[in-house]
Amino acid sequence: MVDLHAEGRRAWPDLAVPQERFAAHVAAVAKDTPVERLCIPDLYLAFACAIGADKAVETLEKSHFSRLDPLLKRLGASGATGDEVKQRLRERLVVNKKIATYSGKGDLWRWLKVAATREALHLLEREKKGRTPSDELEDAVSPADSPELELLKRTYRAEFKSAFQETLRSLEPRPRTILRYYLVDGLNIDEIGQIYGVHRATAARWIERVREDLLLGTRERLMGQIRVSGGEIDSIMRLIQSRLDVSVQRFLGAEEP
Repeated sequence: MVDLHAEGRRAWPDLAVPQERFAAHVAAVAKDTPVERLCIPDLYLAFACAIGADKAVETLEKSHFSRLDPLLKRLGASGATGDEVKQRLRERLVVNKKIATYSGKGDLWRWLKVAATREALHLLEREKKGRTPSDELEDAVSPADSPELELLKRTYRAEFKSAFQETLRSLEPRPRTILRYYLVDGLNIDEIGQIYGVHRATAARWIERVREDLLLGTRERLMGQIRVSGGEIDSIMRLIQSRLDVSVQRFLGAEEP
């Protein structure tokens, strides 16, 4: 464990963590995972924060929290809402020591993005006064729209939800995972391309294709469930499309284990 401690210290030279305590921590999380598969530098940083090591929280802020703003903006939690999300994360992960549950089995940045996404979605739901994630699809057609569309929304809201959810669940594993990476975990097309060993342009095409498949599948299911004209369906789908990413974020984010 001496080499592992040295590896962590090399990554974060300003953080002093007791060698014996870190060795015990690594041994505990490595019970079902080979040590060579653990992200030791990330595990070292997380453990330093968990035990309150000097400069650990400051280091986490500079290296990770400062990178959350683009993700939170995509989720619709920018400005004061984004600041509150980060504050809640600090309280939960650092003050309440939940960062100690990070196992090192994946990189800390992705783990933190998942935690931030959950926190943002939870806060946004509270701001909607208790509305559930499935209500997001209903909001795609707002009361400000035409009376005809508002009537369609109110009449067929259950069908709208069902068609969207069934289509999302029916996606093949890779497209579904790509959507999760992009919209829930906040990975960009370069990072997704690296995961699958493809060019960023290919990753971008994959993302666009799965969005199109999701909209097309939802439209087809709606057409099979309700008796309205194709033009009325298309009007509804254009409004749903404008909220598609947020809807996917909420559904897939709520399904995170």
